[in-house]
Amino acid sequence: MYLNSDNWLKGSVEYENDEFQHLSSVVTNNGYSDWATTAIPADVKTMWHRFSRREDDYCIECSVDGQTFSQMRVCHMYAGANEISFGIYACSPEETSFTAVFLDMKITECAWKAHDGQQPFEKMKRLDAVIDRINKVNGTETIVLGSQQYTQKDGKGKANVFANAIKHDFKSKNPTYFTSTSPLLLYSSKKMETERLLLRPWQDGDAEMLFKYASDPDVGPRAGWPPHKSVEESLGIIQTVFRSEGMWAVIWKESGEAIGCVGFLPASSSNLKIAEDHAEVGYWIARPYWGKGICTEALQMVIDYCFSEKGFTVLWGDYFPSNPASGRVMEKCGFLDTGEETLCPNLEVGADRLVRVMKLEKTR
Repeated sequence: MYLNSDNWLKGSVEYENDEFQHLSSVVTNNGYSDWATTAIPADVKTMWHRFSRREDDYCIECSVDGQTFSQMRVCHMYAGANEISFGIYACSPEETSFTAVFLDMKITECAWKAHDGQQPFEKMKRLDAVIDRINKVNGTETIVLGSQQYTQKDGKGKANVFANAIKHDFKSKNPTYFTSTSPLLLYSSKKMETERLLLRPWQDGDAEMLFKYASDPDVGPRAGWPPHKSVEESLGIIQTVFRSEGMWAVIWKESGEAIGCVGFLPASSSNLKIAEDHAEVGYWIARPYWGKGICTEALQMVIDYCFSEKGFTVLWGDYFPSNPASGRVMEKCGFLDTGEETLCPNLEVGADRLVRVMKLEKTR
């Protein structure tokens, strides 16, 4: 299945020789690829593949008899709910050859059983739940549906107008941002501010500024991620990582620039093993703004939000001992050093290095 050079999906049989071959699947979203392979007996000469799509979710299955299929991969494809190209092919290294015969290619009704959120009526149910939530909002809150943002500034008085705007866009554009596996899930993120800072959801228009600061080789590795290599990469990270509940762009009001990121991870996404009513905080600030107390100021807003509005009872944080400034930020916000050190295998940079664990308990 092909959208463009940065977004495609394939399932294959990779024949090595008479003694070795394997099944393979590859999914590439916004230029990032994930491969999966499994060895199969060398005497298997015929294989059925079945590709299924529900909106922008895809399933690849295989079968040796065309009757009983086994799942190879389920994935979400960025922008994969619209028109796609698909086909079949065979290839081999130069100066070698083999015969491949393709039979029985056909398009049928989807054989992949729908999961929660994939049927149209389920979409509307979830939308109605969002509308109900909006009607209970007080203050300023932003609801994000994929790349669309809707901000309610006037509390309950404007709730119906706000809700109708979302319903209108839903019906006219038929967005597919309600599937449970989508990285573009609906989320709500409250704006927060101090005299110097504004915390708001990340926007596509922040990509150039994000790249400007996140490409600094002295910033990302301190927080466990590699420097960004292009504006396109920064945009992809905004759309697939930063666009989620509990993640804010740190805006320096004086210039309007996005100068960093702050947020929290629930237990299901945490780098640490924590209880369900706990969360892990994280943050980074661009180097030109170090030493100004900005991280402490931004983190304190997130702490207040986590305890007062999200109902978390304990917050956790961690930092590399080689970056003591990060530990001091948490100490200024009331975190205590647990004395524990652990590995965070989910980190892209530093997964093999110990981090120091900090803890903050909610006070009654």
